[in-house]
Amino acid sequence: MTVLRPLLALVSLALAACPAPRGPDGSDDDDGADDDDATDDDDATDDDDATDDDDAGDDDVADAPPVIQNITACERTVVGQDFILFTLFVTDADADLLAPVQYTVALDTAAPRSYSSGTKIGASGELPHSWEVGAAGVDAGETHAFHFIVLDAAGNASVLTSITFTADGGDPC
Repeated sequence: MTVLRPLLALVSLALAACPAPRGPDGSDDDDGADDDDATDDDDATDDDDATDDDDAGDDDVADAPPVIQNITACERTVVGQDFILFTLFVTDADADLLAPVQYTVALDTAAPRSYSSGTKIGASGELPHSWEVGAAGVDAGETHAFHFIVLDAAGNASVLTSITFTADGGDPC
């Protein structure tokens, strides 16, 4: 027994001095530390790089386009003038929907127009837009399709998302 204890202590010291296991590319992975090598971490936290994190969420989403999740519309009269008020619910995985947010609206009967909003959305939020009834081809009682595209700070564009609305006062805000 007296020989066994020093031998076990010597083996323990030798193992402690061994280098950490390496991944196939020579990087240090699977050690549970955050951002240990900035190439392949494989722990379960959002932290590292654009190559491999292997957690449940994608934390390395550079250049992700914004996503229009939903669009709502209603009609409101302001000082005797009718407006269609749109609210775009937008997300952006890389959180670069920064003021001013650029977006484009096209009407089924008119050319696209570019707009900007001082709203800073970041990763998710609401983008408001109003359209005057009686102007730019939208008359009271008509039904039109409105098409929206949102751009983030990197210039990535969302998928064209449309909503059809009838400007007849039937959907008040």
